[in-house]
Amino acid sequence: MPAEAEIRDLVAVSRFAGSDLLLAQGAGGNTSVKTAAGSRLLIKASGFRLADVTGEAGYLDMDLPALRQIMEEPELADLAPLAAHDETVRRVRGLLPDEGGPRPSMETGFHLLLDRVVLHTHPIYLNAFTCSREGQAACQEEAGADTAWVPYAAPGYPLARAVAESCAAHLAEHGHQPTRIVLGNHGLITTSADVDTAIRDTRALAGRGEQFFGSLPGDACELGEPTSVTTRWARDLQAIFDRVGHAAVARPARRRALLAAVRRDQPLTGGPLVPDDAIYGVHLCRQLAASTPPADWLHEHGKAQPAEELPAKAVVALEGEGVVLVAPNEASLDFMEENLLANVLIHELIARRDQPRYLQTREVDELLAMESEQYRQKLAQRRGEPCRS
Repeated sequence: MPAEAEIRDLVAVSRFAGSDLLLAQGAGGNTSVKTAAGSRLLIKASGFRLADVTGEAGYLDMDLPALRQIMEEPELADLAPLAAHDETVRRVRGLLPDEGGPRPSMETGFHLLLDRVVLHTHPIYLNAFTCSREGQAACQEEAGADTAWVPYAAPGYPLARAVAESCAAHLAEHGHQPTRIVLGNHGLITTSADVDTAIRDTRALAGRGEQFFGSLPGDACELGEPTSVTTRWARDLQAIFDRVGHAAVARPARRRALLAAVRRDQPLTGGPLVPDDAIYGVHLCRQLAASTPPADWLHEHGKAQPAEELPAKAVVALEGEGVVLVAPNEASLDFMEENLLANVLIHELIARRDQPRYLQTREVDELLAMESEQYRQKLAQRRGEPCRS
């Protein structure tokens, strides 16, 4: 059994990242702590917010040697990457006492490779590097020798393999494992023997990004007041959903950076930058004149009655007014809005120095087909209560 100190470490490192939208959005990011004896892995549960990790919930206590045996099976290397991922998920679920209960993070694979404490975040300032065309060279110049760069790979087993290869190359070149691993079009991993170092390194690399690209407005992540036009548009759209029995919620976006961005004469987002953009559909934004009635928008896209043809997720930017979000419930809306916020802010930073590098259509299709990602969304959709911001 893990000691209380190890659980406290997991809670501390999770709360650090989960308390700052500039570091983690929605259910993004994950954390783990290995026990001193090397027999157990405490790891954040898939689909949970980092802020939801407590001493009693939000994580799983896993058999570390058994997990390593699964991930190191030679036959996995002979499978296509996504097929190998599905197989590892199936085997890991076999270790759980309740197969229908919480699962460990889909990124469990790379946690097994690294030091005692692992902190994986999606820092907005750092992702301005990872999502820009010249970002790798700029990041490596800013970050220093203890930082490795991993080109984009699909989450799960493919990313774990890519991290393993990068760590091996770093060891061969520098004589030690990297303590900071930057993931192309994804985020950051920091790893160390203690929580304080992992936190310090995360802050340091996010700070490098802020120095390079410049600071964002101090109130970018704060809640603001939607305009009356946006509020009325969302209310009218909700009335259509209710009338035909469509199980979705329409709500105005409330983050100040989104309210400001939609008033600029440019698209709200340019495309999917990171996996969660695809999962939450935040890049599929429709720009509309604010005078366009919701019913006209639905008919324009062939989304009229019956209810099953109406959108389950949507982002509508009303020119000069605000943004309306559509998702299955309030929890999903919170996840969508936070990831849309990150996408918009990363675009804003990149525009100061470079051009964005987007995920390709094939990569987006792969993400949407992954059972693990569908599971994460279902978790949010089953939670009727609003998630904490």
